[in-house]
Amino acid sequence: MIANEPDPEEISKYPDQIKIGDAALACRYNFEPGKSDDGVTVNVPLGLVSRTAEENIDRYLPSLLQEKAVCLLKSLPKSLRQKLPSPVQIAQSLLEDKSNLNKSLPQALSQLLQNKYKVTVSRDAWAIDKLPAHLNVRYSVIDEKGKEIKNSRDISLLQKELADTMNTSALDKIRGDWEKEGITRWDFGELPQQIPLAGIHGLIGYAYPALQVIDDSINLRLFSDRKQSAANHLKGVAALYEINFADKLKQLKKNVVLNAGMKTIAANIGNPKHLEQAIINKVKKDLFLKPWRKQEDFIRHADSLNAEILPYGQQVFLSIELVLKAFDDTLACVQKLMKKNTGNNPVLKFLKNVRTEMQSLVPISFPEFYTFDRMKDLPRYSKALALRAIRGSLNLVAAQKKIQEVLVYSRQLQQMLTEANNRAIPARHAPGFTPAATPAATGEIEKIIRFKDDISVDYPEDKKMKIEELFWMIEEYKVSLFAQELKTPYPVSPKKLNQLIDEIEKL
Repeated sequence: MIANEPDPEEISKYPDQIKIGDAALACRYNFEPGKSDDGVTVNVPLGLVSRTAEENIDRYLPSLLQEKAVCLLKSLPKSLRQKLPSPVQIAQSLLEDKSNLNKSLPQALSQLLQNKYKVTVSRDAWAIDKLPAHLNVRYSVIDEKGKEIKNSRDISLLQKELADTMNTSALDKIRGDWEKEGITRWDFGELPQQIPLAGIHGLIGYAYPALQVIDDSINLRLFSDRKQSAANHLKGVAALYEINFADKLKQLKKNVVLNAGMKTIAANIGNPKHLEQAIINKVKKDLFLKPWRKQEDFIRHADSLNAEILPYGQQVFLSIELVLKAFDDTLACVQKLMKKNTGNNPVLKFLKNVRTEMQSLVPISFPEFYTFDRMKDLPRYSKALALRAIRGSLNLVAAQKKIQEVLVYSRQLQQMLTEANNRAIPARHAPGFTPAATPAATGEIEKIIRFKDDISVDYPEDKKMKIEELFWMIEEYKVSLFAQELKTPYPVSPKKLNQLIDEIEKL
């Protein structure tokens, strides 16, 4: 047990090297009598801060992990502790279950207590910030000469603060061998996932090569952040396909011109030209965004695309017709009700809110954000809004009561998105890189899709997927409350929603 005067045998349990990915990070131990707040210090090369933040370093220090778990378990309310075995026994179970070691300690403890003892403790309920200092690893970020740049026990904080700091000298040494501008075809060979950067003391990080689109020019650039590199590379590969299939895309543009009736409906949503462009964007997004790093993969996919682009565009075009028709029917219903209730301000306000929700559900760019399966649901959602409008205009009190039931979950979803945005990590990039501007989200679907694809949000992918699942479950909950006869594809209730929220909180 680590105490004011640590047992040397206990200290010896910790490894001399901690492996993060394929990089060895040296550990220093500053234990001295009366200085128990020093604990373990891990030297992290500047170029590996991002990768270190993705790791659960506690799993490499089992003895320290066990003591942290015991300390956290002892901090639980007495009413919960009485339902559980001793903290030491639970901590031992945690270490024995290897699947838990890839998760953060709060998440692992919450899942263990739920799965093994049927005791629910939210991931955010653990008093991590109240742990004794010596139980939290101190991260010392070092430059290529081994000199400390900054240290903290919060690796996420270090990641944010040092996001724009790079091993520029090491990168500059290899930049000329890799970077190219004005690329129009795949003539640059195979791109590795990463390139090791060496300093005086050995490995100091990695450069991540990727295609990048800037001002309609495709360039090959070196990034210091793996996720940023991957996101840019997808768009760069897509841009190469656009050049390759320029003639096909011109034909596609002609094929997706809206007829007069569709233009009239689209005009009630936004600019019809934007809808036509959204159809083209969906084709490019679904068919062109690929992670290829070998020329043969790029060419093989190009060969399959040649006969696929135009039929796929037609499939998208046909899929939006039913959506537009349903939107038009609901809009006509709402407008008729508004005319009928001209002098009834509370009902008018209610109907205007329904109209706003229609716009959120079907923004002018909706083909870009919905899969084909989701687009099949839109007519049902639109019909549910029409029924809500009809019934709400007849019994406003009952409708408002149901709206309050929905708001309980909509607000929790918005809180999750706000928290994610607050935790977003600034994009790290190579010199000269300017992140593409993200259009302001005008609808809920746009917000949730942009959130899911935002690489700066420091959330595991399964958590992002669960939050999106919550968004859709709330939509189905609205159907179950306002238009039960339209039915939902799966049972939905407050209990189901609360269970999903609990799952999200544990991730």
